[in-house]
Amino acid sequence: RLTVEEMARRREKGLCFKCEERFTPGHKCKQNFLIEFVDAGDEEPEFVEERETEEVEVLDDEAEISVHAMAGTKGSRTMRLPAWVKDRRVTVLVDNGSSHNFINTTLSHKLKLPTSMVEPFEVRVANGERLRCSKVYRGVPIKFQGVTVKADLFALPLVGPDMVLGVQWLEGLGDVTINYRKGVMKFETDDGLVTLKANEGSTKEVGLKSIEK
Repeated sequence: RLTVEEMARRREKGLCFKCEERFTPGHKCKQNFLIEFVDAGDEEPEFVEERETEEVEVLDDEAEISVHAMAGTKGSRTMRLPAWVKDRRVTVLVDNGSSHNFINTTLSHKLKLPTSMVEPFEVRVANGERLRCSKVYRGVPIKFQGVTVKADLFALPLVGPDMVLGVQWLEGLGDVTINYRKGVMKFETDDGLVTLKANEGSTKEVGLKSIEK
C-alpha cells in the first residue's frame, strides 16, 4: 500500500506507482495488479496480486488526483486546454499528477451525459483527503482545436477546471511531447500529427478549504 509521501516521491522521480520503474506514456508494468476497493469508512484500498475473483468493475490502479486538479491552481506539470463538449465550452486540465480522468459533478448533470455506475471507491487527493466516487461517463467526446477525442470521465466535485485528463488518457495517446513552458502538446493520430496549445486565460483558483467533501 502506497502512502501519500511515497506517491509524491515516485511522481517526483517519474516512477510508476505500481512497479517503480521509469514511467513514460504507454508504460506497461511487468507485474499486473488489481485494486481491491472497499466501502468508504472501511480500511484503505490495497494493492493485491491478480487472482480469480468475481467480476466487478474496478479501476486498474489506485485513483489519485492532484491538488492542482482539484483546486484549479497552476502546477509545473499541468496544462489548461480550451475544449467543447456538446455545445458547451469547457476548460480541461491535462495533469500527469492525476491517475485518472475526472469531470465536475455539476457540469456532468448539465450536460446530461449517460451514466454508468461503478463499484464505489475513494479517490485520494494528493494532500491526503479522500473523495468518494461511484459514477463514470463512458466515451465522452471532447473537441480540442479541430480534433475530437473520447475519454471515460469519473465524477468528482472539482472546483477549478471542468475536466481533468490524467495518466489514464495520456497513456492511450502513445508517444506524447509536452512543452509545459510553452504550453504546447503534440501526439500522433491515424490522421497525422496533432498540436494542442494551452489556454493562457485565468482559471478560477481556490483554497483547499473550498473543495467539497
